[in-house]
Amino acid sequence: MLVCQAITAGFAAASALILFTKLYTPLNQLLAYGKVAQGPKSTQTGFARLVQIASRWTVPKQYFVHFYILFAVLQWLQFPWAKGNLLHTNFGLAWLLLTAQATRRLMESLLLTQWGSKSRMHISHYFVGLYFYVCVAIVSFCGLVVAQEESKRPRHWLAIAFFALFSVDQYNNHRHLAALVKYSVPTFGMFRHVACAHYCDEIVIYFAVTVAAWTREPNMEVSVALFSAWVFVLVNLSVSGLESLRYYQTKFDDYTVQYAVVPFLL
Repeated sequence: MLVCQAITAGFAAASALILFTKLYTPLNQLLAYGKVAQGPKSTQTGFARLVQIASRWTVPKQYFVHFYILFAVLQWLQFPWAKGNLLHTNFGLAWLLLTAQATRRLMESLLLTQWGSKSRMHISHYFVGLYFYVCVAIVSFCGLVVAQEESKRPRHWLAIAFFALFSVDQYNNHRHLAALVKYSVPTFGMFRHVACAHYCDEIVIYFAVTVAAWTREPNMEVSVALFSAWVFVLVNLSVSGLESLRYYQTKFDDYTVQYAVVPFLL
């Protein structure tokens, strides 16, 4: 499918751009949002001034809710195509997992997350987030309208188990974060080992969806598009996790966690 190939290329380009922005120090200001965002530093170089100006183009972090409203609506609109395939086919299972994720995150964003009145994110993060969820929903729909394979293999049940386990863990982590005093150190569960345990959950959740959906020809383009979405999640959240780890290590002298997202690895 041409649309899936285009989405794969888009996610690959977005992942590369995030890595470049992280590795090219003058652009680092564009990565920060929420607690890791800092006031612009005075500088004399022309390019750095442009980056400094661009870093001020922000929107409230509460706009994250828009991502999950859009994602959930787009997923549920696909239900007429999915209802006959739930748990029986690989892409039907992928739709079910993605819709469960979209719905849960929407409910958490509306009912659980405590959005700081002054917390903001760069406008590029906002548009990239909208792009991500629209593209994932499109790939999900593409999977529903092509020939599918039965989802009765061991890897499908393993994907369901990992998705459920890490979804519950992510909910518990988000509940812990919501109960914290603003910008204090999280200490629940995996937060004792990584700075952003909820990011680790997200990475595993999307990997589980990728495993559930994976198939070979003739519909491999859909699977590859979902894989590219997972790579984007991995890159994006790893970079954000490193920013959060640096923030905690700088702000709290007694902070001893050494890993950002994945214990003993990153």
